[in-house]
Amino acid sequence: MEPETKVEAQTEPARPRFFKRIQKTAFSIKSTYANGRAWLKRRPWVLDAGFFFLGFCFDLLLLKSIDSVPMLLQQGSYVALLAVLILLDHHYCLTKVVPKRWWGRLLSRRDWVIHFLFGSLFNAFFVFYFRASVVSSLSFLIFIPFLAVLLALNELPLFRNLGPLMRMALWSFTCTSFWAYLLPLLLGFLSAWLFVLAVFLSTASVLGLWYLSMHFTDDAKWNFWRAVAPSLGIQLLLLLLYFSGVVPPVPLSLKWIGVYHDVRKADGTELLFLRDGFRFWEHGAQTFLARPKDKLNVWMRIFAPKRFKDNIYVAWHHKNAQGQWIQTDHIQLQLRHSGQTGWTGHTYKANYAPGEWKVEVLTADARLLGNIGIEVLPDSSTQPREFSLDKR
Repeated sequence: MEPETKVEAQTEPARPRFFKRIQKTAFSIKSTYANGRAWLKRRPWVLDAGFFFLGFCFDLLLLKSIDSVPMLLQQGSYVALLAVLILLDHHYCLTKVVPKRWWGRLLSRRDWVIHFLFGSLFNAFFVFYFRASVVSSLSFLIFIPFLAVLLALNELPLFRNLGPLMRMALWSFTCTSFWAYLLPLLLGFLSAWLFVLAVFLSTASVLGLWYLSMHFTDDAKWNFWRAVAPSLGIQLLLLLLYFSGVVPPVPLSLKWIGVYHDVRKADGTELLFLRDGFRFWEHGAQTFLARPKDKLNVWMRIFAPKRFKDNIYVAWHHKNAQGQWIQTDHIQLQLRHSGQTGWTGHTYKANYAPGEWKVEVLTADARLLGNIGIEVLPDSSTQPREFSLDKR
């Protein structure tokens, strides 16, 4: 009789807790990813908004200078290409003709190309207008949200489906925006009549497209109300916003403005100030501790494009006992291109009273380029002062 053999069950060695945690974490990540995809599928607008925000941040970093010749050529070609595509789209929408072969395949993507070109131009306009606007101004409170609404309309399928009605209005705005900073770049100054000329050129372009579209249809009323009327409405609105001081003063932009006790020029600009407490948010000494013979210095750095040479104005205002702002000085300075670092200038006030002050920097066409508030407090101390240094 053969001896009985015992077969022992082989058990798999227990996995270390470390690997169990990795497996659990991977399962959790996979589950979260699946839930996130399902959530985004139900809300596609979130993804569009996210890509728009990332695209805006990308353009904000890459669009360094408004006077870049390659960028201006690119934007000009985009505006011209949009005119051609809008005209073709108008033609095929009216005739209901479906092109064939390679031309048909190419034109079948025209909606996405138009959407991309509008998005690229509006992103650039948004960046330049954003840089030129002042946070506390009407341009930031009204024009920037207005431009953001136009950007959103370009992203929404509901408005894209309106076809020529929406596209002509948007194209009209892009034409005026492009001319509004191209003309000052070419001529080297800002003026109200330059903005009016930009509106005129944009309106003439819209009427030119309308005239060309007449060759594709005999319905003149349809063409006018679907092409010209919305564009004229946009132009009238832009003129109203401009003469209300709402349109930011592109192509100029204020890079820095601060209040200082002294401005010295050695190897660079040395700005001396005494700060009351830990006020890191102030630009220099906006809470100005004043002793006898102290001058109230306001120093600024402004970007001006190449070949630009024009006047700017610095207006000093003091708040009286009734809470009203009274202008005390209106100083003219000549602004010119000084490289990518920007033009620097400063004004000072030797005779001033304690209280609230504000300084506004205005362009030659009376648009607000920047401002800063100052609170002057008398300093009766006679102890030596230790100033902070700001080198720019």
